[in-house]
Amino acid sequence: MIDQDKDDDVKLGDRWVKRISRETTTHKPYRDQAKRAEQSYRDERDDNLKSEFPIWWSTVEITKAAIFANPPKPDVRKRYNDQSKTENRLAQSIERSLSFTEDTTYFYDNGQLAVGDFVVAGCGEAKVELDTETQDAPIIDPLTQQPIIGEDGEPMMQKVIVKQSVRLRHFHWSKFGWEPGKDWDSCGWVYFTHDMTADEIEDQFKIEEDKIALICGNQKDATKRYQTTYPVHEVWDKKTKKQLFVCQGLDDPLEENDDPLKLAGFFPCPKPMMTNVKSESYIPKPDYCFIEKQCNNINRMSARITSLTQNIKDVGFYDAQLGELSQLATAPDGTLVPIKNLMERLNKSGKTDFESVMAMQDNTAKVAVLRELIAQRDIEKNNVFETVGIADIVRGASQASETAAAQTIKAQWANVRIGPKIKAIAMFFREVFRLEAEVIAEHFTLDQLNRMSGMELTPEEHAALKNDLSRQYAIDVETDSTLAADDAEERGQRLEMVKAMTDYLNVYLPLAQQNLIPAEMVKQTMLFVIRSFKYGRQLEESMQNLPDNVQQLQKLQQQLQQCQ
Repeated sequence: MIDQDKDDDVKLGDRWVKRISRETTTHKPYRDQAKRAEQSYRDERDDNLKSEFPIWWSTVEITKAAIFANPPKPDVRKRYNDQSKTENRLAQSIERSLSFTEDTTYFYDNGQLAVGDFVVAGCGEAKVELDTETQDAPIIDPLTQQPIIGEDGEPMMQKVIVKQSVRLRHFHWSKFGWEPGKDWDSCGWVYFTHDMTADEIEDQFKIEEDKIALICGNQKDATKRYQTTYPVHEVWDKKTKKQLFVCQGLDDPLEENDDPLKLAGFFPCPKPMMTNVKSESYIPKPDYCFIEKQCNNINRMSARITSLTQNIKDVGFYDAQLGELSQLATAPDGTLVPIKNLMERLNKSGKTDFESVMAMQDNTAKVAVLRELIAQRDIEKNNVFETVGIADIVRGASQASETAAAQTIKAQWANVRIGPKIKAIAMFFREVFRLEAEVIAEHFTLDQLNRMSGMELTPEEHAALKNDLSRQYAIDVETDSTLAADDAEERGQRLEMVKAMTDYLNVYLPLAQQNLIPAEMVKQTMLFVIRSFKYGRQLEESMQNLPDNVQQLQKLQQQLQQCQ
């Protein structure tokens, strides 16, 4: 993209503020759509279309439950099967470190918020951040193992890392921006907006009070929900490999850093989850835009249904001379109310039926309109469900009387519509795990890595991990780990794996015992079978450690038969 602000007279901070302003203008149509979608979801609209019937909220909740029910599980493997056992150890170390990070930070909470933005607003993003705690410690002479004394007679001090952690931090769709372009590969910069108070800006960036006055006096979009905050934009520029903090009112950046994380892709965030992206420009569109009219119609009809229901009442009138009739309103079934001289009164009026002394409100027309409104609302609801795919998810709900084949067909229908979203979420968290693994390998000390993984890596292994992470190891997300668990299916898959291994050994082990085929071939083929199963990885390392002889294969066969 051409740099329209590259001018010697334009300071760096002001240049980035102008770029962000143009990005905001370019992406304003999307953000307006996302705002309407979120307001409808949270029932925060300020017009006459507030959610009498929360159809969009229910649609979002069903979709989220179907595509993101559990935290993703990291799956780190050596990239090639012929690599040494050292690579297996290092892959296991990274996987354990990622699992430790997921368990000890608010990983799932931030991931869930990003997925919520993805489903509601069409764009979900989160950022990987490195937290490092240090403390002062004396510099030790390697020869004498004693502190080095400075000219002032005091020990010379240095910063020592005492704790490191990597975390996932969610950024709302309105607080994340990217360089307008055709696709993510052409994006040269991204920014994240932090809402900070004047005191927070002063403490973090150590700037003078006169600059704080400039910031506070020039920002028109300050928020005042709890206390006044000002937007500070954290910019990551891939071209210059710099991280900058800029804000309106200052010509120079608040802070400028050289590539703090040293990631292969530079950006500290994965490719954002987006829906309905244009082919000519990288701009999403919320699903809500395609059903907004139907949602508004449903709300209007729901409001009318509520009003009509309130107006349909079992009320009427009676002759005041027959005051005893007032008891009928609270009388139980079968009650007869005595009225003195009833026949004489009725004969004088010339009428003898009930309607002659009491008139009831006729609700026939209102009931007919009410039924028609309910029917039309159901039609609109079905249109919404068909459009966004909820109908296909509901088709996945089974009944006890259905056959297994029918249930399988229904499940396939559900996956047709939600499959792309599940894939987008899996790709997002795969990139998150890869970014976190890069940060861990590049920045974490050996001691910190060993504590996180519960393994004792050597300095040589640690160095190898830094140099060869992306080339030697494949980092992925376990298949379907974010979906709701099906215990019966999981047991079935485990039993199927054990049965396949047992059947294989029953056929080929006798051939190995007769020296018709080598035991090594049986073992390698067995590994090939194991890798085709989701849960086979837990046995893969144990199988590789087995000696290549028939006796060990016989013991394995006996163990598998006991498992069955």
